[in-house]
Amino acid sequence: MKLTGLILAGIEFGQNILYLGLQDFSLLLYHLQVSMAEQPNDSDWQTYLANVGRWREQYLAQRNRDLAELLTDEHLTATEQFRITLKKMEEEAEILNRCQEQNSRSAMMQSLKNLCINGLIPEEDFQHFSITVQEKLYQWLEEADADL
Repeated sequence: MKLTGLILAGIEFGQNILYLGLQDFSLLLYHLQVSMAEQPNDSDWQTYLANVGRWREQYLAQRNRDLAELLTDEHLTATEQFRITLKKMEEEAEILNRCQEQNSRSAMMQSLKNLCINGLIPEEDFQHFSITVQEKLYQWLEEADADL
C-alpha cells in the first residue's frame, strides 16, 4: 500500500487505525469547523425558544386577515371566494408544515432558515440574535429574494 500523500495522523477504531489522505483530512476539518460554527449559542437558542411561537401566531393572524378579505371581496362570486381561499389555505398549510417548531437545538438553524425565507420572522427581530445568526438570516433573505 502506498503511503504517498497520506498524513501521519490516524483515527483509532479499536485495533484498526484509519489513515486519512491530506485532502480528506482537510475536508473533514472544514466540515467540523462549519458544523461547530453553525451550532447555536445559548443566547440564540433562548431567543429562538422565546419567539418561535409568537412569530407563528403573528404570521397566522395576518394570513387570517388576508383570507377574511378574500371571503368578503365583493368583486368575486361566492364560488370564487371559496376556491381562492381554499387554495390559499392549502398553500399556507405547506408553508406551516415546512416551518414547524423544532424543539431540538441542533435543528434550530434549519428551522430559522425556513421561518426566515417564508416570512415568519419580522426583520426587526433579527437584532435579538448574535451577529453570526443575524448574518445568516440576512443571507437567507437575499437568497430568497434572488430566487423570486
